[in-house]
Amino acid sequence: MNEEVKKYDYGIGIDPGWKNLGFAIVRQEVGKKDIELVHSCVLNPAELGGIIAALTKVCKIIEEHIPYPSILPNKIHSGLERYVAYANVNTAEAENILMMIGALVVGLNYYNKGTSTTNMVRAIDWKTKLVKALFKWKRFSNPSDKLDKKFSVAAAKAIISNEKEFDTNHEADAICIAALPLIPGLK
Repeated sequence: MNEEVKKYDYGIGIDPGWKNLGFAIVRQEVGKKDIELVHSCVLNPAELGGIIAALTKVCKIIEEHIPYPSILPNKIHSGLERYVAYANVNTAEAENILMMIGALVVGLNYYNKGTSTTNMVRAIDWKTKLVKALFKWKRFSNPSDKLDKKFSVAAAKAIISNEKEFDTNHEADAICIAALPLIPGLK
């Protein structure tokens, strides 16, 4: 009864927001290509009670879905989309979003357990690289002429190998960000 324990690399991705924080966990069996969506959701840090409450919720979700320390994952990667003011205009929520990002970086680096550091990515950069890598990997065709919400949803569905549903483009962006270190051509 000596069952082989499968080893996984995990990806955690966050599309930060003060009302709509997209969060996703994906995994990939070591030596395999398929990327499985483990969990995704949208959190509302404002409704949860602020930065500490939202960070606590994120940590709880990670602990529920990544079997550490009972089964040590091979690697845990994490990524966050950087905050960029649209048209150089800061919103009233910009300070909250930036503080939330800072708290998340500290929290995610704790869960990486020294296997990696949290990667901060700009939307234009990761989306441009992803669309090219997805074309090479899966012959992905962007259903939009932009790197917009429609692209994000289609890209996330192309990335994951299981049939899990997700509801918003915030989750889609988080799924894509979580998977970036696991996608051939982007490692």
